[in-house]
Amino acid sequence: MSKLGVIVEYAAVDWAEDTRAQYTVFDEAQYGNDPYWGPIIERLKASNGLYVFYDSLARPLYVGIAPTQPIWDRANQSYNKYRDRQLKIPGVVHPVGRGRYDATKTRKISRSGFSLADVAYYFSAYEVSKDLIGGLEAFAIRAFGGVLLNTKFEGNGKLSINMRDK
Repeated sequence: MSKLGVIVEYAAVDWAEDTRAQYTVFDEAQYGNDPYWGPIIERLKASNGLYVFYDSLARPLYVGIAPTQPIWDRANQSYNKYRDRQLKIPGVVHPVGRGRYDATKTRKISRSGFSLADVAYYFSAYEVSKDLIGGLEAFAIRAFGGVLLNTKFEGNGKLSINMRDK
């Protein structure tokens, strides 16, 4: 039986650093026992499907699929992956805890790579049966067009989705 259901939509990312110096999309230590967020985290850990990261204006940044791993694992891997192939973000290195501000000194602006943890503000996840995942990813990539940071289009070419029960 084909399945498609919302787990969470447009949730503000509230990241936390885990024991491996990696970030998680939601702070499990803080929200794991929460009556609202706890069950969401558990569903993310138990479900396969599709997930989307958005910027601060709720524009889609990245669409990912989790056909064999739980969404929680796949989304957190994507969240931490360093990206520097298709886009670099301009920035300035500022001293932390040392030095004084000097109005006559300008700092060099340089472009560097980033991870979704640096730019994502919202997160959505959908529980999807394995027979639909590739088609939904292909649809999302086509629907969101050139705004995505995805470099690989795994679902490319498999747009057919059959929702009838077998």
